[in-house]
Amino acid sequence: MRKEAKVSERLDGSSRTYFFDLREARNGANYLTVKQSYKDKEGEFQRDCIFVFEDDVVKFGEVLQKMVAQYELDTQSA
Repeated sequence: MRKEAKVSERLDGSSRTYFFDLREARNGANYLTVKQSYKDKEGEFQRDCIFVFEDDVVKFGEVLQKMVAQYELDTQSA
């Protein structure tokens, strides 16, 4: 049976829902899951997931912050 997430956040977007979960692996290492859920053209729910493992979580966050900052700059100048 899968353990509950240590921390969870849900983001309701306009056409998708995003789930962020901090989990603990059997070996005690933490990892992050990022999932998106959306309805496809047939009305069926689809779900995609990525796993970011302990060694890469901080680097993943840094790149994500950099991309968000660039996005904000690009949208302000448009």
